[in-house]
Amino acid sequence: MLSKTKTKLISIASQAIVADPPALGGRLSASFNGALRELIELLSIRNGFFAFESALHVFPSSASAPLSLENWNRNELWRLEYPDIPADAVFFAEDIFGGQFAIQSNAVTYMEPETGRFKRVASSFEEFVRRLLTDFRTLTGHRFAHAWQSANGPLGYGQRLAGKIPFVLGGAYDLENFYAARQPDLMRMRGHIAKQIAHLPEGAKVKLKTT
Repeated sequence: MLSKTKTKLISIASQAIVADPPALGGRLSASFNGALRELIELLSIRNGFFAFESALHVFPSSASAPLSLENWNRNELWRLEYPDIPADAVFFAEDIFGGQFAIQSNAVTYMEPETGRFKRVASSFEEFVRRLLTDFRTLTGHRFAHAWQSANGPLGYGQRLAGKIPFVLGGAYDLENFYAARQPDLMRMRGHIAKQIAHLPEGAKVKLKTT
């Protein structure tokens, strides 16, 4: 049975992205316990969804969906662009800017995609859901999602907001700098940025190389 906090999140979420039950494949089945077990329980009720005006995107578990939990965590899709990602990190959701929420052991962490740096968000999955409900504006970038979509219309499936000038290089968090980009292309591009600036001192001048 879902906790009251998870039930509340489900009640304000979109319809399920995938109608079938979770697939439980790949790296997920190898560590089906703790926070990951709680995630799968949530997906068993609502298999992938959006919430907070699409500021939060939770990936479905599916053997075939292109942006499924299983496909999203394949190394060759985009993770290889971030060589320092811990092998046990399971990315299960993202904010409006494609910042990645991951399960590591029983904790929930957040990876900033333009730097590849991690920080702990919650010590348990239940705490993460509770924080989402009370602090979604900060955790998901809701106000930016609301403002951009009010001006430009709904984001398409698989799209997240990005900065025309990357935020880590001084790009502003305002509508004029935002554009809608498709995942996982956005993650691969940001991985290139993260590798190029990884060892630079604060304030260093940067000339980005793109491929």
